[in-house]
Amino acid sequence: MSQEQGLTVIESKAVTVKEWDEFLPMEASQRAIQRLEAYKHFAQSQLKFEEHYDVLPAEKWKCKGLSTDQILADPSIKKFMEQSGADMFLAAWGLGFEPEIIASTRDFDKPFFEYKIKGWIVHPGTQTRLWSEVASCSSNEVKYRWRWVDAKELKNNPDFIGINKDALKQKQFKNNRGDWETKYRVQNPDIADIDNTIFQMASKRAKVKVVRCFFNVTKYFNQPIEEAGPQFGTDDSPEGETPEEPKTRPAPSGEKGKKAAPLPSGVLELQKYFDAACDGLDEAEYALALSDMWGDTEVNGWSNIKSKAQGGNIVYDYIVKKLPAAVKKIKAERPGTTTAPKQAAGDKEQGGMFDK
Repeated sequence: MSQEQGLTVIESKAVTVKEWDEFLPMEASQRAIQRLEAYKHFAQSQLKFEEHYDVLPAEKWKCKGLSTDQILADPSIKKFMEQSGADMFLAAWGLGFEPEIIASTRDFDKPFFEYKIKGWIVHPGTQTRLWSEVASCSSNEVKYRWRWVDAKELKNNPDFIGINKDALKQKQFKNNRGDWETKYRVQNPDIADIDNTIFQMASKRAKVKVVRCFFNVTKYFNQPIEEAGPQFGTDDSPEGETPEEPKTRPAPSGEKGKKAAPLPSGVLELQKYFDAACDGLDEAEYALALSDMWGDTEVNGWSNIKSKAQGGNIVYDYIVKKLPAAVKKIKAERPGTTTAPKQAAGDKEQGGMFDK
């Protein structure tokens, strides 16, 4: 048996050109382009948003009113493939998936579990392994190591007797009723029960990763699965609840110290973009940049952004297209900052070029 570039060839069986063509041919450039276009067309026409792929919660507002083509084509939207999407690609091309454990730790005394999986795409007819990628999962990941419990469970659950809640990490969560409540992070007392869960999660990550690479669709599903959230075991949020550190907007005049309602996650994402663009500005300059944006967009406050269509789109466009120049101008107008004199019309620059 010989192996080159992740492709295993079984020497006991003569492989004809026709048989090679059944799974991964060495082909002319035009044929390769057609194959890649077929993968792209399949993703756009067959995969459904929020069923076969999804986006990070903070990116949801960007997708409202967009078609699948538009969502996939927008590189600014962080998208990740679901396991069901990977299964669709494999089924469409008649390929299989095989997880191989290349390293594992199973300690029921600590307890601690970890699996490192090499996921293979396999040709069912010949059992030939075509491509592989590696992924892992550990019970030390926050999704498994910790649990978020409310004050009632913390008091009544015998596993948590003697724990001082004031010493625990706290976070506000929006429950299924839409109300905000405080929860406390505690060690998961049932780690020993999730050995198989850790293996299944590592296998799922390996499957999605190898399908993204093999079918060359990383351009469309541009978010690494390790950052994709609860369904891939990388978030420590209680299942079915929305984690969010409530942000307090500047209180209106006469309401100093009064907390405002938490902003939607999409608006918080816009704030992050704005803050990043204003890096290096002092407090007064930051306030000026913010005032300029509200004046230009006529949105007049983060709280007035209700959706992408209602304020979000115009603010996003301003941040991307106009804010960098506005920040540059503010910095140039600092006291003591000198700027080069403007060239008189008609004067030649060095090199013989004229101002336009």
